[in-house]
Amino acid sequence: MDFNIKLVVLLFVCFQAIHSSEGKKKPATLNVLTFNVALHESEQFAIGTREPRKRKIIRALKKSDADLICLQEVFIGEDVEAIVNNLKEQFPYSYSEMHTAVNKLPPQAKKKTSPPCDYANLSAYIACVKNSTCYPLNISCITTTCTPEVENLFRFEDQGCFTCIAESMWNVEACGAEKPIIGGRQVNNGGLILLSKKKLYRTSFKDYHPTTRESYFRGYIKTKIRNFADVRCTHLKSTNFPYFFEPELQAIGFNSLEEVHTHQTKALIKSLKKKRPAIILGDINTGLAFKPKLMARIPENYIALLKQFTTRPANRYTYKDWTDESNKSITDHVFVRDLIIRKTKRLYIPKDGKLQMSDHVGVQSVVKRAC
Repeated sequence: MDFNIKLVVLLFVCFQAIHSSEGKKKPATLNVLTFNVALHESEQFAIGTREPRKRKIIRALKKSDADLICLQEVFIGEDVEAIVNNLKEQFPYSYSEMHTAVNKLPPQAKKKTSPPCDYANLSAYIACVKNSTCYPLNISCITTTCTPEVENLFRFEDQGCFTCIAESMWNVEACGAEKPIIGGRQVNNGGLILLSKKKLYRTSFKDYHPTTRESYFRGYIKTKIRNFADVRCTHLKSTNFPYFFEPELQAIGFNSLEEVHTHQTKALIKSLKKKRPAIILGDINTGLAFKPKLMARIPENYIALLKQFTTRPANRYTYKDWTDESNKSITDHVFVRDLIIRKTKRLYIPKDGKLQMSDHVGVQSVVKRAC
């Protein structure tokens, strides 16, 4: 076959790749954004600013030119509802662990519901914690001082209760009530929301540890953008906590946060084993830089991802601690397979004197088809 014939064949293949069987043009690029918005109540600054930060986040996302957004740490049902409803004109397709299907989110703020924890069990736990020297956030102290109360929670409560307690530590009373109440707190296990301008297909939520309950629950949303890629929106376990308290994970052989992160990384990669092209976006909790110098040793789980996917990481920190500005890292990423990342930029960077949206910044990449 001479050069001219080869060129014609190549052009024909790329033409076929750009057009669907129905004659519709496939999108040539996709703008994807990952943003950990820290809408939780497990830190004093986070709870004290949650409502104004939520409003600011919604205003910013209304102006976004992203086609697909993966949000992390939106744990409270009312916050999920506010984000989805306020952005449905710009992003008509949405999904979270709380959704029963794409765009099907049960009412939150105006519905009479019972919070996820049994009132008596939660009240006993709260009383013990408040009467101890642990109040409110020293988990190691709490589990030692209030062992019967913690064991009672694990005996009777489901994952929603544990998510609520962990992510509402400074407002844990909201996790239980004597009877159903209007706007009774409901939780979005995993904290993920996927927003899209493109129609979502074969969408569902997957738990990294489906046989256990966890204090800090993690999973991923799987979906497909037709004629472009299979997508995973995720948030992997942090390895930077000073303690490891996950009784049910420990009972099945996990001995450290690092082991949990490795398991989740492998499960994420496996979920896309036969999927091409593919996109992963989220807070991966690993990367090349920390505080913010290059690491002397590249993390093994980051290497595992790079063996299967490519990325163009942000050139500066994507996470900065609320109270310790020296604590910075690059943990938020977009990975692709059989696609090209044309450029990556950081968004929603804190400005002096202005309300900080989150302890993370947004990371947006332009993803392009290979043909």
